[in-house]
Amino acid sequence: MLCLRRLLNGLKIKSERDVCLMTQEAYSIAYFKNVRPEQVVTDILGPDSVTDEDLRTIETLRQNYKLTGEVINVLFHCVLFKTNVRPERAYIEKIASHWARKRIKTAEQAVELARKEQQHYDQWRQGKQQTPVQRAKLSAIQEAINSGLSDEQLGAFVRNLFRQ
Repeated sequence: MLCLRRLLNGLKIKSERDVCLMTQEAYSIAYFKNVRPEQVVTDILGPDSVTDEDLRTIETLRQNYKLTGEVINVLFHCVLFKTNVRPERAYIEKIASHWARKRIKTAEQAVELARKEQQHYDQWRQGKQQTPVQRAKLSAIQEAINSGLSDEQLGAFVRNLFRQ
């Protein structure tokens, strides 16, 4: 609740009711923009779990990669929630380097890039889990859809394909 009050004060929002009208993403973006990276890490890990190494990593991201505080916040949020463990500093710096090359400057840009990267990874992972036969069947179905078959013809085609 302390974090919510701090955010409300930073955003000049009059009541908690106004926050309820915000979408979850808008709330997250506002949080990333208005809270220091040290506080984000503390909020995620807990006050007793933040190490000197975490703080040095934040400084490295600021100085070496020239990332803004809001971008660092998104980076830590994504990494810590997706991995469920404290990742190696090299892993965080690799992502920071990628984001710096992409010239990510705002929380919105960082969230959008993180979302696209996750979708790309999910598609890759799904493709890796399919057998060559499954990929061939999926490709055949896609071609059948694109060829303009009627619903009945397409249904018959798919049933026949899976009987084989």
